[in-house]
Amino acid sequence: MPAWWWAAAAALIVATASVVWLARDRSAPAPAIAVGPAPGVTATPPIASTPPAATGQPRVTPAPVVLATITLFGPVVRDAAQIPVLSIPAGQGLVRVEVALQDGDVFPTYRAEITTQSGAAVFSAGRLPPSTSASGRTVVTELAADRLPNGTYLVTVYGVRADLAITLVTYSFRVTR
Repeated sequence: MPAWWWAAAAALIVATASVVWLARDRSAPAPAIAVGPAPGVTATPPIASTPPAATGQPRVTPAPVVLATITLFGPVVRDAAQIPVLSIPAGQGLVRVEVALQDGDVFPTYRAEITTQSGAAVFSAGRLPPSTSASGRTVVTELAADRLPNGTYLVTVYGVRADLAITLVTYSFRVTR
């Protein structure tokens, strides 16, 4: 074969490769370039005198942080020295209270009430579904940590069927901060 044929074939291969390269390069997204202040320079964020205009989309609020959890199960403790202690760290967030259910305590929903030792209502939640945890079936409720200052509390769980609520268990626990 003549030499010009080999040259034409090589030129055709180079042209095809160039077209493919350029087409791939143009379809690729442009690289992101970070622009910021020069090293050692701190920029002051702008302060707006009015809030930004509403976009019509709801604000997404992050879920509150659970600061502490107490799981109450087993026999009810009557001795004050053996009452479980819930230590709540400083900060804003939730406290999770889990109460274990006995095998026969099967109801469509449950209600949990937390009161002070003197009987003052602190928190109540109804229509709670049963949950499953490492300690078995439980009723779980969460409340704001600031609703439980230092002190001793009672949590009572009721099984609810239709309009009938049956007391299942009452546990004491102590809060320290």
